[in-house]
Amino acid sequence: MFREAKSQLDKHYLPERECFRVIRDSCPYTLQKMQMSYEECRILSIYLRLIKAEKVLELGSLVGCSTAWIADSLTGDNPIVISVEKSIHNYHLAKANIDKSRFAKIVHLINSDAISVLESYVGKEMFNAIIIDARKIEYCRYLELAKQCIKPGGLIIADNSLMVDDSLGEIAVEIKRFNHIVENDQELFSIILPTTSGMTVILKQ
Repeated sequence: MFREAKSQLDKHYLPERECFRVIRDSCPYTLQKMQMSYEECRILSIYLRLIKAEKVLELGSLVGCSTAWIADSLTGDNPIVISVEKSIHNYHLAKANIDKSRFAKIVHLINSDAISVLESYVGKEMFNAIIIDARKIEYCRYLELAKQCIKPGGLIIADNSLMVDDSLGEIAVEIKRFNHIVENDQELFSIILPTTSGMTVILKQ
């Protein structure tokens, strides 16, 4: 559905701003399909603006394009994005991009495992939004921990939530389980947006 609409979207949207495009274009060819698209970043941005997010945790920086979009969307006197990237190669790419950008002062990049970082925040840190875009086979654990680190009225936004084709093996099994848990959790209210590979927006009630 999203692919069919993209040609129409391109006619209505202005080109991506240079501060984001420069970072997007720095992504190695082999990783480009892993990046959030321009349209997906706009979706992310508008939800963060709607809840007036000031403090956001991102799981999966890649080269920092979505990180920059998040930073640009924040409000408040002390906005901060904490972005976690496990790959040391991707971490250095993201750090170089963010350090050269106007978002350097409000982005804190961490080279670590997403679960370890989430576990360290339980009972200590609370976020307006948590963005899940890291290892797909760990989505259920991310959700379990994220629920404990999100403020009431906050959002958990999970990319790739329609990667449910059986050919994807354990990824599909995990994502199906993740979607089932989200839909049946009485604390949560959610919608799956039909982007390229799905994006679930979850409200903690």
